[in-house]
Amino acid sequence: MSEPLAIGVDIGGTKIAYGLVDRIGQVHATHRLPTLPEEGTEAVIDRITQGIEHMLTLSDAPIVGIGMGSPGQINPHTGVVYLATNLAWRNVELVQGVKQRLSRDIPVWLNNDANASAMGEMLFGAARGCTDFLILTVGTGLGGAAISDGKLLLGGKFVAMEVGHIPVMPNGRLCVCGSLGCPEMYASGTGMMAGLQEHLPHYPFSVLANKEGITTEDILRAAREGDPLGSLLVDEIVSGLLAVTVPVIGLFDPLRVVVGGGLALAAWDLLGDRITTRLHEALAQTVFDDVPVVKSEVSSSAVGAASLVWYELDNEKF
Repeated sequence: MSEPLAIGVDIGGTKIAYGLVDRIGQVHATHRLPTLPEEGTEAVIDRITQGIEHMLTLSDAPIVGIGMGSPGQINPHTGVVYLATNLAWRNVELVQGVKQRLSRDIPVWLNNDANASAMGEMLFGAARGCTDFLILTVGTGLGGAAISDGKLLLGGKFVAMEVGHIPVMPNGRLCVCGSLGCPEMYASGTGMMAGLQEHLPHYPFSVLANKEGITTEDILRAAREGDPLGSLLVDEIVSGLLAVTVPVIGLFDPLRVVVGGGLALAAWDLLGDRITTRLHEALAQTVFDDVPVVKSEVSSSAVGAASLVWYELDNEKF
């Protein structure tokens, strides 16, 4: 009989990514569907299930479970998404909805997407063998998760490590959450574009000054070419990350910090050394002065989701 597989499902605001993943993290097949949250919750759950059914047809091996990673505030014990702003979800019984639609009786587990990424790094990635670490995910927004003694830190309301929305930047930018100075408004794609609008009038000779439809890729390219505005915006990502990472290290005493997310991985050549240098400067002469910063090694979001299955099968609960 073929080795068993898990199905990983990563639910994003624009796409749903699927993967057939084995116990050592190898991806055997992938699939992708648009999320289309504007069509409503039930339509999205229909589409999630449709993709799972497609993945079932691609495997001759037994499927031992389905792991789903979703943005938002999630209770992994009940499978309910309390709040996911970019999906316009409130109190959505996601696990129950998927199981009711499935043609087979297969266990389904759900967690926040950053938590799923952390689990993927612990089982298959940059934190293999490490039982205490932080992960920061820098993409459109800024997310985070922590593993302590081999277990996910969930928090009383399941929003532990919501690092993007801890207002730690004094007199900072107004965030979409309503607070001032959230690090997400600096260390994310959203923050980078906000910084561009803020600083552009002061850099009339930047290569970005007369360019229309600027993207984060344009900004990174400018930074690599030595453009001062591009470099400033990259520095702001580092400052935003450090502002929240230093106190979190003091609270959780991690053995390493994993940095991932689409923007961070695309800009690692610009960010990796800067983050490491400034973090070590900030932690010098403290008991936390040797905390390595490493790049995420799990590039597929579906692998993180599938890792929820393998972890759950080896442990009674998170």
